[in-house]
Amino acid sequence: MLENYYWLGELFEKQQDYKKALAYFKKYEELERVILAEKQLAEINQLEGDFLFEKSEKKRIIELNQKSEKNLVLQKKRTENAIFIALSIIFFITALFVFFQYQTKRKSNLKLLKLNEELERKVENRTTSHLEAKQKAEENRANITAIIEGTNNTIWAFNRNYEILYINHTMKEDFLKTFGVLLEPGMNLVKSLPEILQPTWKPRYDRVLANEQFTVEDAVPTEEGTVYIQVSFNPIIKNGEVIGGSCFGSDITKRKLSELQLIEAKQKAEESEEKLKLIANSFVDGMIYQVAMLDEDKRKFNYISDTVTRLYGCTPEQAMKDPDLVYGKLHPDDVGDLIRKEKEALKKMSVFRTECRVINPDGSIRWSYYVSQPRVINGVVCWDGIEVDISNQKKIENELKKAKDTSESIAGKLKAALRSMSDAVFISDIDGNFINFNDAFVSFHRFKNREECVKTLKEYPLFLDVYHTNEEFVPIEMWVVSKALRGESGSNKEYILKRKDTGERWFGSYNFSPIRNNEGEIVGSVVTARDITELKRVEQQLIKAKEKAEESDRLKSAFLANMSHEIRAPMNGILGFTNLLQQRDLSGENQQKYIDIIQKSGDRMLNTVNDIIDISRIEAGLESYTVSEVNVNEQLNYYYSFFKPEAEKKGVKLQLNNNIEEVSVIKTDMDKFNSVLTNLIKNAIKYTDKGIIEFGYKIKTEEDKTELVFYVLDTGIGIPEFRQQAVFDRFVQADIEDKQAKQGSGLGLAITKAYVEMMGGKIWLESEEGKGSTFYFSIDYNLVNKKRPVYKSDNKLPKNDGDLSGKLNILVVEDDEISLDFISIVIKDYARKIQSVVSGIDAISECKKNPDIDLILMDIQLPGMNGYETTKEIRKFNKDVIIIAQTAYAMAGDKEKALKAGCNDYISKPINQTELEILFKKYSKKI
Repeated sequence: MLENYYWLGELFEKQQDYKKALAYFKKYEELERVILAEKQLAEINQLEGDFLFEKSEKKRIIELNQKSEKNLVLQKKRTENAIFIALSIIFFITALFVFFQYQTKRKSNLKLLKLNEELERKVENRTTSHLEAKQKAEENRANITAIIEGTNNTIWAFNRNYEILYINHTMKEDFLKTFGVLLEPGMNLVKSLPEILQPTWKPRYDRVLANEQFTVEDAVPTEEGTVYIQVSFNPIIKNGEVIGGSCFGSDITKRKLSELQLIEAKQKAEESEEKLKLIANSFVDGMIYQVAMLDEDKRKFNYISDTVTRLYGCTPEQAMKDPDLVYGKLHPDDVGDLIRKEKEALKKMSVFRTECRVINPDGSIRWSYYVSQPRVINGVVCWDGIEVDISNQKKIENELKKAKDTSESIAGKLKAALRSMSDAVFISDIDGNFINFNDAFVSFHRFKNREECVKTLKEYPLFLDVYHTNEEFVPIEMWVVSKALRGESGSNKEYILKRKDTGERWFGSYNFSPIRNNEGEIVGSVVTARDITELKRVEQQLIKAKEKAEESDRLKSAFLANMSHEIRAPMNGILGFTNLLQQRDLSGENQQKYIDIIQKSGDRMLNTVNDIIDISRIEAGLESYTVSEVNVNEQLNYYYSFFKPEAEKKGVKLQLNNNIEEVSVIKTDMDKFNSVLTNLIKNAIKYTDKGIIEFGYKIKTEEDKTELVFYVLDTGIGIPEFRQQAVFDRFVQADIEDKQAKQGSGLGLAITKAYVEMMGGKIWLESEEGKGSTFYFSIDYNLVNKKRPVYKSDNKLPKNDGDLSGKLNILVVEDDEISLDFISIVIKDYARKIQSVVSGIDAISECKKNPDIDLILMDIQLPGMNGYETTKEIRKFNKDVIIIAQTAYAMAGDKEKALKAGCNDYISKPINQTELEILFKKYSKKI
């Protein structure tokens, strides 16, 4: 009985109903079949739901199985009953039953096999489709990723916490380049931005998270210039909820620049159009137009001025809509000639000029003059032109033609007279047409030749503007020709004229009067004009000079009072203590004290005189700027050594900040540079009683300009804020009460400021009262292309290894006896022989007699031949002798003049013993 039902397990196994097959196999204890069925069942459970039987097919198979089971049960009952009925038919029934089971099983198996094959085919097809779809999706994803990463546009996405979900390579690079931050997924977008940009970008991200889609444009400053970007913001939605946002940025710089250029061009075009309309509508007896040639016979006005209404009786709009309203008014007899001339001009693309009769709106005839220029616009020929009503001119021409025979001789004489006149002369008729003018008229109005001259008054506003001398515009009806034609006369009336095409301006002085006939009627005008531009320029200079003189005069009293004090005070010291020196019982200590006071008073007076001379030259514009090579470091070292004893004498420490590594040879005015630096250091010493004084310089570079900025710092009394500007003003100091001011002319900083400005720089200060001041001045870093080594030393004056005492043969050329005595005393320790002469001729003679002279002190102001000329003559036969120029003038340019004449160096009077000794030591090696 068990064997009869074992085949059901095989049947369900073939039907792939492994669950039922497993049950039968377990029931009949078929171990291998059980293991195989469990394995198949496990594999089926791993398949996706898409590969299960269709419901209709599954249902049909179940019904089939149920029907089979019912049949089997029925057959079982029939078999059992048949056993009891008869043994005789048992074999027959059994055979029939076996046969029937075989047939049924065979049919069922065939159907199940067929269904199984169909199911396997469908599963295979669906599996293949699923794998192909998955592979295609992966390929699409890879392609999209490659496109996003390869684009030049910036792409990024973020979640609701502003954290980066995705960012492409372009966005990373641009953000790093612009803000110096490398973005990565997970970073906070808002916090990664500079704080200044966060208030702008966070609201944008919030708008996206609020489910808003929008686009913005930004201007981003970069090292290469401003870059314009456009960013599109889009929300990311999942299950109806915004979970983040995506952004797409693109560079729109080229488009934006084009838009800006287009806007600018449009504005300029609109401005030009407005100007054109203003000019055109002020054109009383004519009109301006632009007409396009659509074909050989068809025309269309692109523009026509408002005066078309008076000339043709139609509005500009009507004329542009129907050109025949204008062209139809041309006199039929003149149309052919007009067309012929137009074709000739078009062939050469040259200016078209013609005269033509036109029928007025009232039926009368007028003459018009046409000037037009062709040009191609967008492939269409357009004529830009003007039409002028010349009826009056034609009328005059006819009248003149009648009187031609009788007026030729008069006209010839008049032309000859006009040609000989230097003033511009022009004669007009009653309508303002210039019937005669001379060549001076052509040049006066800045025309190139007579042919270029405009022949009627009405045309002049097209190229000429006229103003009163106070710059008030003069309309054409108030021009001198218009006034004369109204019967007015005038002389020496001054106006400003301006050419509209070139912008040139000039001044003209006019005389004008009407021309009357025998009946006293006005028939024209005569005008003469003279160019007084140069005269007005000189006049303006005189006015400025007068104003400058008045301003100087305003402060003259205060200035003179201050100068009187600065001269009288030291003079009082000199004379007073000189008298005290004559006392017989004067001790040696007091004698030295009085001498020191006299020396200081003399220095003070000399400084005052020098300041007066310098400021006078500056005010008069006589101060010159002479460029030479200056070794900045050498000069600073010199001034450190020169002023160090004076500073230490007051108990003040002098410090030098010198950039010895830099190339310090520049081109500037050495005398002015030295004067500026000397004055600032001297002021610092004067106003500092304790602490330090430091001076030096630094190199400052801004954009493409490099400057040397010098400074002098002190810990002195400082300058109140309200006085800081006034210290640089000329003469103003003398008129302002200054309780802190010490002795001096008060002109030093004014001179210093002028010198700095002449060197192309500027001067300024920083100061706090009671704490000290720092003065700065800048000059251009005009570097000389060579290096001169500068070495750090003990900042002392250069010394000569040899002793010069009593070794020099010196010639003093001096015509002042006191100066000669002083010089002889000063130099006696250096001289083995001192010779002196009082003139240039004697100096030349002495040099020829004594070729062994080592050094010459040459006074410049000599009687007869001056020191410059004398030096030049000596240099002709003696190239080696050292010549030092000396002068009491000490003007800027004297040193250069002396060096050019052949002098080795220069010293100003009164001669300072220390300076002279420095010069002796300087040239000792050459002697």
